[in-house]
Amino acid sequence: MKFISKVANYGFGAVFLFGIICASIKIYSVCSNRTSLAFLAVAFLISFALLICYGLKKSEIYFKRNDELCHKMLVLLPAILLLFQMVFVICFDFIPKNDLSYICNAAENYVKYGIESLYNGLPERHQHYFEVYPNNHMLFWVIAGLYKISYSLFGEISNLLPTLINVLALDIAYIFMLKTAKMIYEPSRAAVCGIRGLMFTPIVTYSTFFYTDSLAMPFVSVAIYVYFRCRREEKLSCQMTLTAVCGIVLAIGYKIKGSLIILLIAILIDIIIRKGGIKVAVAKIGTIFGSFCVVVVLLNILLTNTLKISKEEKNMYEFPRIHWVMMSADGYGGYNTEDFYYTKSFEGYENKISADVDRLSEKLEKQGVIGFTVHTLKKIGYTWSNGTYMVPYYNENSKFLNSIPFIAITTVFHFSLLFKILLGFYEKRKDKNDVLSESFVLKICLIGLFGFLLIWETRCRYLVSFFALFALI
Repeated sequence: MKFISKVANYGFGAVFLFGIICASIKIYSVCSNRTSLAFLAVAFLISFALLICYGLKKSEIYFKRNDELCHKMLVLLPAILLLFQMVFVICFDFIPKNDLSYICNAAENYVKYGIESLYNGLPERHQHYFEVYPNNHMLFWVIAGLYKISYSLFGEISNLLPTLINVLALDIAYIFMLKTAKMIYEPSRAAVCGIRGLMFTPIVTYSTFFYTDSLAMPFVSVAIYVYFRCRREEKLSCQMTLTAVCGIVLAIGYKIKGSLIILLIAILIDIIIRKGGIKVAVAKIGTIFGSFCVVVVLLNILLTNTLKISKEEKNMYEFPRIHWVMMSADGYGGYNTEDFYYTKSFEGYENKISADVDRLSEKLEKQGVIGFTVHTLKKIGYTWSNGTYMVPYYNENSKFLNSIPFIAITTVFHFSLLFKILLGFYEKRKDKNDVLSESFVLKICLIGLFGFLLIWETRCRYLVSFFALFALI
């Protein structure tokens, strides 16, 4: 246990510090394209972020003297969040783009004209979109259902209901994060977690962006809460029930955002390393994994039947998972149109796998050890540096959301949270039993997320679903 604690807190703590340095260098490279005072700008942003992190630490000390204030804050903070979200929804128009626009168009076609017209108006390259991307089946199902309600009630389709459901998802994520904080920490630290949650700007700025990143957030927060509740139950029957519920929640979230598998793995590891008996651990692992698999299989059947995707079509068009590993293996590790067309050009699932493995090998051989190391450093910086979480990109018509003040504020908050997470590892560096602490599973999950985004196609918004980690660690 002592070894595991050291590896996590010393080892990954050092890796995470290095990640922050890479992110800072990325910020510098972006600033240097806009101003000759890039170094001073970055120094100011980082200093301000450190100052806020210090302020959070001091606030926790102050709150320890006043539990009543902490309890009032924990009640008031969700209301403040909702107010900010409503102001954002009213002030900023949002027009879906890229994948979300394809899903929305397909959902509207499905509601108005039926499954036969699903792909009307979509680009030629996406005429088999849902055969290629099964990861977006669940989102389509949700949006189509909301569009159908809107069309039945009002005779027209709008994004009002998806936006309201998205805001609800964000609020549920925040509330269950607070409930978890109150469960595992004393009131002073729980209050600080609440403040940190508001500093995670997508909790507000993603209010209108009803994509998988935000809609998966509540499933992460709820699963974490349920798992902690399970650990506090004394009756084995209650533990098994909550473990099954946790598996079901994770399964639904996984169908919205595949990266939630990381949290499932983190929980399985936590069950294994925790003291409680081999039989109990095996029973819990079987229960959570079994319920997860059953729900995923049932949802797969439901969604493929809804979209009327045959096995032949699935085999012909679906992209294998190795595609996203291959696509991430050069440059900044983000989406690459050339790689998309490359994989698309091959017919059959097995042929696509072989082709992508070959292309991945070519990329690795071409870069060599030094080149791939440079690529990895760039990828870390690209993933962890953007405090806006691509909000300006998805709201390109908004002057404020593309302004320097907005970018600066979100960047400062983002780095403040990164430094606070780093502090969480540093403070426990000498704790031999940290592996048995309540929050250690969150560290396992963060380590898994960091590693996953090193090998998978990445963007900063892929961090959004794991909002709870930014607030609780």
